[in-house]
Amino acid sequence: MDSFPSLTSLSLHNYAIPCSDLASLLSHPPLALQLQQLDLSSTTILQPEQPEPAVPAIAQLSPQLSLQLQQLDLSSTIITHAEQPEPGAATLSNLFHASRLKQLSLLISGMAPLPNLQPLSQHLTQLCLMLQSGVGLDEFTAPLQPLAQLQVLTISDIYRVEGLPGLLQVLPRLHTLQLPDANVRKQEQLDILLAATQLTSIQLVLGKLDISVRDIPDPEMAAALHLLAEAITVPVHIWQLVLKMRSDDSVRVTTPALLQQQRVDLAQLVALLQPLQCCGKVEVSGLHEVTAADVLALAPLCRDCAHFVLSGGSVKPSLEFWHQLVQLMPAVQEVEWVLTLLDNRAMLIKIEMPPVYQRPEAALNCQLADKVWELD
Repeated sequence: MDSFPSLTSLSLHNYAIPCSDLASLLSHPPLALQLQQLDLSSTTILQPEQPEPAVPAIAQLSPQLSLQLQQLDLSSTIITHAEQPEPGAATLSNLFHASRLKQLSLLISGMAPLPNLQPLSQHLTQLCLMLQSGVGLDEFTAPLQPLAQLQVLTISDIYRVEGLPGLLQVLPRLHTLQLPDANVRKQEQLDILLAATQLTSIQLVLGKLDISVRDIPDPEMAAALHLLAEAITVPVHIWQLVLKMRSDDSVRVTTPALLQQQRVDLAQLVALLQPLQCCGKVEVSGLHEVTAADVLALAPLCRDCAHFVLSGGSVKPSLEFWHQLVQLMPAVQEVEWVLTLLDNRAMLIKIEMPPVYQRPEAALNCQLADKVWELD
């Protein structure tokens, strides 16, 4: 460390290191005085049952280190826990003593509890938790309540939104909550989102919303969608939106009446979901004879999506179809069709869209004409 007297950022990846040795390393004078960023992702931190008393504990780290360190990344880091550590042992629970961390990324393995975050209450503004267990949001209300300054919270491997209102109530300064694996598909979960939007105007990012036109006749489901649309002041971002149209796999012939009903259903779904924003992937399942008009209808949900999928229906894109898609869905980078053949085999077609900077009118006509030819 003496070779890097001005070191302010340190990364240790794919190591296995005793917690006490890590404490010793970080208490080295140059690091203790000026280290601001510490990245220990993909590292195993060992906490032995019988720590050596001569090795300094994390609780004894230099106060200068605690004051200077602003960002700590323990994502994908495995931390072993002693069942009965000795008094004063180097443990994760006292890692944050007297710390002024502003950003923390932490992996919680198995059913291990969260470390004591109380020492971070005055300074921590961004927290990212990666879980390896199926716990719910309600498990985090008490451990995170001390973090009065927290503004951005990300929790992975949370698949349900139950407990969301209670969590928001204890984090008064939170403006962004990201639950990248959360899946919303029932009326009760929509009601929870509604309650959350009435509590606060935070930016909410969820993993997936799965909804079917069969939900529209359900008065409770329709009411939940309508109330949510009316209540949202900040759009909810959805990484993946799945729209399931009315379709019967046994029907091989599409009638004008069926096509007309599908367009009515599609318009209703888009109107209900427009306050939401999809920033990842939109999949429309069971839409038959897709045309440029359908692209226009779906555009309000797809302005920010990068991946557009049509599955289980039928489509033969025209040049106008591609023009509408490029102009109305400028962020789309990949278009995908999942088609079912007569023998029930599935065929997948993927087309990469030209980048926006390569979409001048003259060049675009040639590129899109090629894509129409590819699918003829």
